[in-house]
Amino acid sequence: MATGLAEILKAANDQETKAARVQYLKDNSSAALKKVLGFAYDPVIEWLLPDTSPPYTPQPKEADLQNVLIAEIRKLNVFVNHNDYLNIKTLARESQYIQLLESVDPDDAQLLIAIKNRTMPSFAINITKAVVAEAFPGISKHWN
Repeated sequence: MATGLAEILKAANDQETKAARVQYLKDNSSAALKKVLGFAYDPVIEWLLPDTSPPYTPQPKEADLQNVLIAEIRKLNVFVNHNDYLNIKTLARESQYIQLLESVDPDDAQLLIAIKNRTMPSFAINITKAVVAEAFPGISKHWN
């Protein structure tokens, strides 16, 4: 059974200290994890989706879909101000976002909605911008 991004963030969140959270993130570092965290906190990233929560039907938790978001991580570029995807029509972009939410683990879907809103889901509230910046100092040159 694969460990999903939401599961990694939950486990990091549950660490006793900031130093332990930082170390847990470092120990579980991946390109997908860094991309999700960067998209949550990088001020240069502009989400091209409505601020409201999208209507979607979450997958059942027992479906074991933890690997789907990791496999589909490149799709996140479609939903932000990425030059290769600026020509996508708004409705098509929103449709693709809902399709992604409906294809991933329900916790990963919560994570995607939260990062779109520049926050962390309740299960990862201790994974602050400061924790991420300490764990991955080179993640963004735009952070202050």
